[in-house]
Amino acid sequence: MVNAVIFDMDGVILDTQPLYDSWLKDFLDEYHITIDEETRKRLSGWSYKEYPNIIAGWWRDCGLGDDMTAERMDVLYNDYMQNTNDGHPIPYAKIQDPDIRQVMSELREKGYEIAIASSSPLYSIKQAVHDIGLEPYVNIIVSGEMFERSKPWPDIYLHTADKLNRKPCECVAVEDSTYGIQASKAAGIITIAKRDDRFYFDQNPADFIVDRLSQITKIFCTLPSNML
Repeated sequence: MVNAVIFDMDGVILDTQPLYDSWLKDFLDEYHITIDEETRKRLSGWSYKEYPNIIAGWWRDCGLGDDMTAERMDVLYNDYMQNTNDGHPIPYAKIQDPDIRQVMSELREKGYEIAIASSSPLYSIKQAVHDIGLEPYVNIIVSGEMFERSKPWPDIYLHTADKLNRKPCECVAVEDSTYGIQASKAAGIITIAKRDDRFYFDQNPADFIVDRLSQITKIFCTLPSNML
């Protein structure tokens, strides 16, 4: 029986991907790192822990120095972001999905437990949950920083289901990115993809694709009775 819903955060609860992509483009332009738009945008959905390694590879490929490591890039990129944004926090309340509170409220009223399983740092997830007022609805928060293997590996989803005291087959995941969908499907979880054509995601493996989160509750009405 399906009785828990696990939400990804970036791209599902929050429309952060365009913001992250804009910051990355500015950083690459600042250091004259030439990467085509599709390659850059395909980085959306990767774990934040993978960013420094990938960008360091781009740095080396562009001939800017073979000694650039992921650790050095992590410091360089974070310093750049702090200086560029004057240390200002992400305006979570302004980029939240307009349906999210209503959807979570309806799910809780119907008896579903709710979790957030995101590749973002734990402090970012908790700050977003607080800023947009999701604390009354969310039972469990899990960050990808807790695991050696990030999405597309299923570790975060298997752990989240366990924390909810549910089997994977008793959960539904709401994702957007290629790697997020792969992770939830590999965990054996029914997966709903929130449609996003901006970042070259492959959402075809998802069981359902929706244009708005408000469509999620309707999907539950279409699931076989032995799954509800």
